[in-house]
Amino acid sequence: MSLPHTVAAQRRPITASLMPVIMSGREDWIMERWQVATGIIPEPEPSWPMVIGSTMEPVILGYHADKEGVQWTEMQRVCFHKELYYVSATLDAYDRAADMVVDAKFSLGWQTIDEVLDFYRPQVLTQMICRGAARGGILLSHGGAAPRLYEIERHADYEARMWERADWFYNLLKTKTPPYPMPRIVPPNERRVYDLNDRELVRTLNWAGDMREALLAWDATKDSSDLHTTNVDRVKKLLPDDASKVMFSQFVVTRNRANAVSVKRVFEQKVEQE
Repeated sequence: MSLPHTVAAQRRPITASLMPVIMSGREDWIMERWQVATGIIPEPEPSWPMVIGSTMEPVILGYHADKEGVQWTEMQRVCFHKELYYVSATLDAYDRAADMVVDAKFSLGWQTIDEVLDFYRPQVLTQMICRGAARGGILLSHGGAAPRLYEIERHADYEARMWERADWFYNLLKTKTPPYPMPRIVPPNERRVYDLNDRELVRTLNWAGDMREALLAWDATKDSSDLHTTNVDRVKKLLPDDASKVMFSQFVVTRNRANAVSVKRVFEQKVEQE
């Protein structure tokens, strides 16, 4: 995946096009952006994928407008976050009828569509919030195919972590502190199911043993409310960010789309939930 280009004309240090980089956890990308922003190195020359992407952007927008009868407005408008003064976003286009910001992307096709959408999700969310738009989407031409519009859903927990990461990077710029490793923030739709009855899988997960122990403690303390609450909290803290479901013995831990976590026995209907 190509490194997004942060152009000098954008007016705030944290831009929508920077957000995918700082959310990615890629140390080399993040360090390069920090070095450019602090004046240590000049802005690198655009890579070939960047050149193709910027060249194809008006073609993609024009094709979709002609085919779907969309009237684009606010193209290349710079918008600012209403609370975070250091955040801005430059719009590719805005569909007033749909109240939707739309970002045009061209992918050479060696990544899956989901990988492209998940990588650029923070960019579109930042555009939505800075513009005050109800909706946002990525208009993607994947592998040379005709562009298709993919709407980006909002998730409060993911957005909260996104702004935490933006604040982290902005503070590094203010203090001229070199970036240090930070994990990738996993989009909600990338969450996995873990079956901790699989001993081979358990050996590969550094949290699995603690989770199994916590679930057994949760079961043993169901009749003691204080201890039970403590063990529910322990299970939730052990649940990794990329997990939608964890199974062990007769227990199931589930994270829903709103990020609420539940713990239950599979043969019971009662659920312990936040």
